[in-house]
Amino acid sequence: MWRNVGANRRCPQLHPWCQQREIVEYCQNNKIVVEAYCPLVRNYKAHDPTLVELAKKYSKTTAQILIRYCLQKGWVPLPKSDNPERIAQNADVFDWDVSDEDMAALDGLDQGSDGAICEAVVNN
Repeated sequence: MWRNVGANRRCPQLHPWCQQREIVEYCQNNKIVVEAYCPLVRNYKAHDPTLVELAKKYSKTTAQILIRYCLQKGWVPLPKSDNPERIAQNADVFDWDVSDEDMAALDGLDQGSDGAICEAVVNN
């Protein structure tokens, strides 16, 4: 069960605002595939100035920037949509790259656990 909060507890999401670097590094060092849960940040960050600027620069949607970011990090993004047009857009991310400079700009958005948009609820 998930609830939307400004969480301080870890949640299995992975995106520029919650990069969970320690866990990702451990997984990558141990050849564990990293799945990026909630890579589109439930569209909560669609108006982030850095993200919007990059979407304009690459003539892509903000979702495409976030998905491409995950792929270039070596993560398997798990975007969710039930809109056929958005599903097609989300798949159109393999014929271009985000530059190293722009990847660094997205890396700079990390807020650690404060960047989480949901909190894991423990069932007792």
